[in-house]
Amino acid sequence: MSRKVLADIANTIPRMVASKISRDDLEVLVTLPDGVMAIDLLAAETVHASAGLLQLPLGKILADWLQNRLGKARLGLADLTRAKVEILIRTDRVTVDRSKIVPFEFTSTATISTASSSCVSKPTLALLWYDRQSGAIAD
Repeated sequence: MSRKVLADIANTIPRMVASKISRDDLEVLVTLPDGVMAIDLLAAETVHASAGLLQLPLGKILADWLQNRLGKARLGLADLTRAKVEILIRTDRVTVDRSKIVPFEFTSTATISTASSSCVSKPTLALLWYDRQSGAIAD
């Protein structure tokens, strides 16, 4: 597998986190303590450090994107030994009434590996405001 393809995938996935996260994802995350969430893109499983296994649409969206991107490069999931995105989640950046609005800070990194090569992205920071009453998400 081309190192260029691995690097492209590793650098793209962290940038997708904030744009692909849904209201349903944020409603689950707002009830959890800040911490690290890991998405295994090969197994399409999302695990929060405190809450354990989560069923979030974000995990499936990113896993589907990965499979599609590999298909364009004429590759498959079986060519990878690891495809993981880790997201550090903070909601304490600004003091707010969390029943109305929640500021999310996501710092995401991705690791994409084959048997012979591995690429790790630089951390990508994203800030989102989630209005719980209207369901609006703004950056």
